Amino acid sequence: MQQIRKFILTAFGSIAAFAAALNAAAAQDTSATGGYQFFVTPYLWLASVHATTLTPLEHEPQVNSNVSTIDLLSHLDGAPFMGSFEVRYGSLGFLTDAIHLPVSTKITTHDVFYSGGNAALKADQGTGIALYRFLEDTVQFADGGLGFRAWGFSSRVELNSVCFPVWR
Repeated sequence: MQQIRKFILTAFGSIAAFAAALNAAAAQDTSATGGYQFFVTPYLWLASVHATTLTPLEHEPQVNSNVSTIDLLSHLDGAPFMGSFEVRYGSLGFLTDAIHLPVSTKITTHDVFYSGGNAALKADQGTGIALYRFLEDTVQFADGGLGFRAWGFSSRVELNSVCFPVWR
């Protein structure tokens, strides 16, 4: 029940954030040549997770875990962030982009060796690009740039121990 409530709150929060961003969105004037220009673009990045776990068990040597995009939204473990920011001065610009996506889920082990647990995954991505506008027309423009992209993934798996009876 709590997962359903969490999913509904996440879905409404995402829709509200998008609606607020769309309401404030307007045509951005890129033709102004003097002074600084700033552009902010929030967006929604949809992902899914596909994982294979190898086990030492003969009857099940591997376990496939697939989580669809919709299921992944119900497992958010914190506030995700996705967006880009650009600052421009004349034909020079700098663009940065970031993604932060924390998710977690409970592990069911059917009390074989462990009595369940938790798994968490956090994906972070950051981009920085120095831009130069080499083509500008009244209806189009083109930028060239040089930059970097950094990815980071961290995962945590916690298994609960099984309480075996003590024989005396």
